[in-house]
Amino acid sequence: MMNIKQREQFNLVICILFAVLFVLFGGLGLLLFSSDVGMFENLPPIVGAVLAVFLYGLWAAWSFTGLVGGVWLGCRFLSQRGTLWIILACVFFMFTMQIFWLVGFFVTIPFVIYNFVKIKRRDDGAEAETTRKNTKFFRAVCLAAAGALFAVAVFLITYAVNFQIAAGRFFPTFEDALAEARYNIGELGEIIFTDEHANSVTLLSVNDGFFRATHFQTEKRDGERYYRFFGEGGWIPLQNHSSAQFFLYSQLNEDGFHGRFNRNFREDFGRRPFFGTYRHEVIRNLSINGIAVEYVFEFTNQRGERYFAWYFPDLPPFDGVQEEIQIRFD
Repeated sequence: MMNIKQREQFNLVICILFAVLFVLFGGLGLLLFSSDVGMFENLPPIVGAVLAVFLYGLWAAWSFTGLVGGVWLGCRFLSQRGTLWIILACVFFMFTMQIFWLVGFFVTIPFVIYNFVKIKRRDDGAEAETTRKNTKFFRAVCLAAAGALFAVAVFLITYAVNFQIAAGRFFPTFEDALAEARYNIGELGEIIFTDEHANSVTLLSVNDGFFRATHFQTEKRDGERYYRFFGEGGWIPLQNHSSAQFFLYSQLNEDGFHGRFNRNFREDFGRRPFFGTYRHEVIRNLSINGIAVEYVFEFTNQRGERYFAWYFPDLPPFDGVQEEIQIRFD
């Protein structure tokens, strides 16, 4: 049986840990929301941002505090049993930890609430006086944590919403859209190629040893062309020493050229660019499923070594697995 002080210590640790984890993983959820709205794509930006904070933060905080609470309560349980129990728990450590987490996942937060009720109904006396002091300290810590949580959440939500709104804002000049892109994803580096299409523009650039793509959408308004920053297409080390076949297979599968991401990307952007780097000139003869590479760029480093970057303005979707991807260099 826990006394009042032990209940306060348990609640203090769990509540602070819950608040910290909620902030950290809520922020992670917002970063993911900023780069790819995913399951929130049909919601207004402010609603999606709030849900990203709540769902990511709540799941991580509940899970990790459940583990800590389960270990805490489990160790108390074992300390009140015989040596045989402790030996068995050590021998079957993996099962012990799974049981601790499973019990803690369902018990920790209800137990915190139960502890608050027990503390509220404490008896008067010396222990009660000590408890009152500890409770004041606990409340101060909780208020400080809540204030920090609120401030960080407001900042992150504002950032995510602004990012989403910026991604949907059209500008009368391409320079304005380019400035918006630099504001959101940083300096693009040296722009080596501009791929313009009827409804989209892709910039290829080299920055700090990486080959990268940045996408923009366009639309006609009263006969004038407007531009907006669509998103970053990724970046790849210019001095790529991996096998070309392995790299291409892995990129084509990981990028989801036959999955939901590719379909959504094509619906929103109108086409699906594909690019990469390689160290041998044979990449000039690259073809994927019978489609020849359209652009190959050559670079030379300070040691005189040559590297190549290749680019498909639009690689059509395909169905199938790795064995059905036809990659040739002839």
